[in-house]
Amino acid sequence: MKKFIVKAVIFKYRTIISRIFLTALRNFDYKGTLIEGKTLEGRGDYFVKSLLQEYKGYLTVVVFIVMMGLFTIYGDRGLLHLGRLNQENKRMETANESVREENKALKKEIFLLKNNREYLEETIRKEVGLVRKNEVVYQFNK
Repeated sequence: MKKFIVKAVIFKYRTIISRIFLTALRNFDYKGTLIEGKTLEGRGDYFVKSLLQEYKGYLTVVVFIVMMGLFTIYGDRGLLHLGRLNQENKRMETANESVREENKALKKEIFLLKNNREYLEETIRKEVGLVRKNEVVYQFNK
């Protein structure tokens, strides 16, 4: 249904534009003179002015549609801005997923530190460097 509406609108504006040029061409012969006998010499803008006067409403609609199209694509909330926001959203979702994985690992470590005495002792020995009684620690330089 949408395709039919779009095709109908395109056909309508195509016929309007063709009517504008056919009407303008009917007023002139092939030598560049008006059929009424007036020549175009020194009056090069007559053709454009007559088109603007006759089809001012259509021209306004066309300019409005073009401007709305430009704002839709390039505006502050246009399609290009929407694309950039979608890319940023994907990047943030990826970053959130990595933070979730890190949180899982930290929760697991907290659980082990609270409930597993051997893991707690091993962690303290690694990080603080504590030694049991009668234990000798050898450190080698790399």
